[in-house]
Amino acid sequence: KDFPEGAVLVAKNTSTKFVTVMNKASAIITDVGGVTGHMASLSREYNIPTILDTGIATTTIRHGQMLTVDAVNCNIYEGFAEELLHAAPRKKDLFRETNLYKVLGSVLKQIAPLNLINPSSSNFTPECCVTYHDITRFAHEMAMREMFSIGEGYDIESLGPVELKAGIPMKIALLDIDGCIRTDSKKVTPADIDSIPFCAFLKGLTGMKWPEPRPADLKGFLEMVAHTASIPEDELKQTAEQSFALVSKNYMNFSIRLGYHFSMVEAYASFEMNNNYIKFFFKGGGASVDRRIRRTNLIREILRMMDFSVHVKDDVVDATLSKYRQPLTERTLELIGRFTVFTKQLDMTLYNDAVVEMFVEEFAKDHINRS
Repeated sequence: KDFPEGAVLVAKNTSTKFVTVMNKASAIITDVGGVTGHMASLSREYNIPTILDTGIATTTIRHGQMLTVDAVNCNIYEGFAEELLHAAPRKKDLFRETNLYKVLGSVLKQIAPLNLINPSSSNFTPECCVTYHDITRFAHEMAMREMFSIGEGYDIESLGPVELKAGIPMKIALLDIDGCIRTDSKKVTPADIDSIPFCAFLKGLTGMKWPEPRPADLKGFLEMVAHTASIPEDELKQTAEQSFALVSKNYMNFSIRLGYHFSMVEAYASFEMNNNYIKFFFKGGGASVDRRIRRTNLIREILRMMDFSVHVKDDVVDATLSKYRQPLTERTLELIGRFTVFTKQLDMTLYNDAVVEMFVEEFAKDHINRS
């Protein structure tokens, strides 16, 4: 609501939420994003000069800097390039005066505008879909949620998964969707798997030294014992269950159980940038509420450093990153793999907020800043 009239919006990622300032913005520039994405369609609808996938906009352009944006030739100039702005004066579009244009314009109002912007808002419902764009947006989000929830409530064992042997202290079962596992054996190694996102994530899991139980203060240990005693027996059995992953050449849905917490990493990685995404979900823990909340805060801060869009409620984290090129998607998945190992049993040590900051800085220094 405080976006300045006529300002240039510079952002890391594209977002449909930017539609709320497109009536004010004179141009949009992003580091990441494709010209066929949702936001690009909105930019065209609002006739906003837009340059996407620069890779360096947020690290090159300074806040408050005067710019001239030439979206036709994809050039950005420092300062006010008056001669450029007046080089190509707009001509009157005679087509706008025709009946055909007016009819198409009225029809387009039922097709193109996007009203369902935020999936977490109360109006993200079928009843609030008023255009075809709203319907496709809603259907896409619901499909994503269904895929993301596949780790709960499904009998995967009956589908005949194979066991992964990767030299890490995790029981992992794999379900091959499209033949990306190159063996008929019931036990496979990383060399047998031809899944781009899974191999990238597994590279992170195997590239870290798995921690022994981290040193915890006596209070934290007693809190964990008390919390464990209060967990229903059926939930307690789940902590010993194996993790499993659905894998294909370009897709992964990995349900991870480590101790008393559950996390899910879903990803798609391909040469088609607009299809690429990573979803990260985390909940649970064996420590007291305050320590679980601190681990949630730690996870949120580190994910934000990796440019995820993060939503947190209590001790549940739901994060998304999308429209990165394949190499960067793979590097981020490797980071998430390392991050999964790094946070194992971490809640036991988080007895104050200063410790949270220490671990955030440690992971950023050793992994994010080096990637």
